[in-house]
Amino acid sequence: MASPSATADDAVAKALERLRQRKAENLPVICSGEVERVHYPGITNVYCRYAITYGVDWRVLHGAENGLSQIAYLASNEDEILLNFPIDVSFKSTNPFGWPRLVLSLYGLDALGRDVVRGYGSITFPVTPGCSIREVPLFRPMSSSRMQQFIAWLTGSPPEYFDSKFVAQSDCREVTRVTSAGKVRVVLNVATHGMKHHGYT
Repeated sequence: MASPSATADDAVAKALERLRQRKAENLPVICSGEVERVHYPGITNVYCRYAITYGVDWRVLHGAENGLSQIAYLASNEDEILLNFPIDVSFKSTNPFGWPRLVLSLYGLDALGRDVVRGYGSITFPVTPGCSIREVPLFRPMSSSRMQQFIAWLTGSPPEYFDSKFVAQSDCREVTRVTSAGKVRVVLNVATHGMKHHGYT
């Protein structure tokens, strides 16, 4: 008959083996959907860039991490600009840390036909499977002084981030001054597998 200490050691060894198996197995996540429409009062045209950020344990299996839409214009008798910009990407990971985020950067043409930034936004992909609809608030950087604001208006070069993925980070965000700027409606479909096996529900 095995001693109590040997039985306890066996139980610990089995638990550690199960944990190693969980870490070795992949956690697939499939995301599809679209950047559907933009509500931005006073703006008649817009196009969208998207980028996807994720943690170091994540890998892209299929799809594009970055995308650029067509220029869409505001239709008559409408208050929203329809984009229908598709998103389709799948990932794998060994743990949910660094869950993927969607970063949106919106641009448009001013009265002189120059490209100007309209706003930035960021959301985490839904962690629960199924169809989700998200309203993403937009914001854009502000000039640090009225003189710089006037120069930016005159030259058609308002402040913008060097790297749009900056809006998905927490470091140094507090030093930037921003103003709210419209919102984007995003429809996302998420499918996961093996979440319960990894200890998540």
